[in-house]
Amino acid sequence: MIALDKLPPVWYNRVMRNNEKEKVMSYYPQVIADQMKKGLSNENSKIAEIGRVLRDSGLSHVEVNYHMNVDEDFIPDVLDCYPKPEKRKPVSSNNNLNPWINHPKKT
Repeated sequence: MIALDKLPPVWYNRVMRNNEKEKVMSYYPQVIADQMKKGLSNENSKIAEIGRVLRDSGLSHVEVNYHMNVDEDFIPDVLDCYPKPEKRKPVSSNNNLNPWINHPKKT
């Protein structure tokens, strides 16, 4: 079992005052998602990347195991924070290069 004081704090974008300075604490899954490689499309590669980021951030293997296997909401929360791929813009039929679509015939 992991001591609760060892887990990183979770703050939902609240502004806290500490020594007369304002600090914006971030939502921990968002911090992990921001450190992941961009452009991953496969869910398995995203989950492996979450584990890599946790290890690289200095967490012990027990803490990484807790986040990856015990905390049911951690991986879905990180995946929700991970940027979604941009949708492709539709190609207009006027300048479409697809040979199966009717193009104006050259005269």
